[in-house]
Amino acid sequence: MLTRRLEQRPDGRTTVMISGVIDATADLERLLGDLDGNLALDLSGVQRINSIGVHRWIATIEELTAHRRVTVEAVPYTVGMQANYVANFFGRAEVLSCLAPYACHHCDTSDALLIHRDEVTLRAPTRWCPTCKRELDFDELDGYLDFLVRPRP
Repeated sequence: MLTRRLEQRPDGRTTVMISGVIDATADLERLLGDLDGNLALDLSGVQRINSIGVHRWIATIEELTAHRRVTVEAVPYTVGMQANYVANFFGRAEVLSCLAPYACHHCDTSDALLIHRDEVTLRAPTRWCPTCKRELDFDELDGYLDFLVRPRP
């Protein structure tokens, strides 16, 4: 089941935190269709998206971004992978950040860490292990971050 939680920002925008699975049962129109004004979509709670969910997402995001400013934040790995394969996955929204996989081979741990678009150059930004303080390895191909730095249409 897909759910949302709303928070008002000091700048007047509404943050919409989306959680759950985007699939055939996801009613994105019901979830997002009643919102007015500029929006910030926080996708960190999205656990999974399948091909039918991608189709529903694209239709909804195109309509949502047609006449208002929408930013997207904390794109999880599963959504980021789809965004790299599907043209205009975020419509006219501006993607600000994502959760990217990092691993510490010394501690044998891994985690998804927040990366802001302005931190990405030719490679993923450096992150440090909170336990052993060694540099973490970016645990994906460099192309994973393409959706984050791709210009908007």
